[in-house]
Amino acid sequence: MLFKLKTYIQFLSKASNQHGVHSPFVYHLVTLCFYKNIPEESPYLSLAQAPLSKKRNALFLKTLTYFQPSRVLLIGKEAAKQQVFPVLKDPTYTCVYFTKDLTANTVWQQFKQHEKQATTHHFLLIEGIHSTREKQAVWQAITQQPKATVTIDMYQQGLVFFRPSQEKEHFTIRV
Repeated sequence: MLFKLKTYIQFLSKASNQHGVHSPFVYHLVTLCFYKNIPEESPYLSLAQAPLSKKRNALFLKTLTYFQPSRVLLIGKEAAKQQVFPVLKDPTYTCVYFTKDLTANTVWQQFKQHEKQATTHHFLLIEGIHSTREKQAVWQAITQQPKATVTIDMYQQGLVFFRPSQEKEHFTIRV
């Protein structure tokens, strides 16, 4: 319990909102996705049944609606499935979601596997990045990977983008 309190206080001391973001890509993501209301209609509503808390489920749904990936892969003990959607925005966008029930070692192994095949149109959403010391260490290792050019720490979840055209940056955002 003390660990979570300490990490949350550290997170709050570093976190910013859209005003502290100087990347146009991340600024638009924060203002047009994270800070928007939950969409009333979305083809991704079927995934809203995933075993997530209300707040995490809302962020997951907002992120999917914003990027409109044609493929969503849920990786977790309770949620190992893949769902393919009709082409909405870009047929190559793929979201890989790691649920909180995965061990730190499994998150790292899955990250390395998906990193190999990642393109500019892949993004990873990792739940529970500060839930244990081990997961926090894995999150730190992920942010250091050269191919993971944009990483966003939202305390409960982390987003990883593979955008070789963008300079490597890490953001800590309050949502």
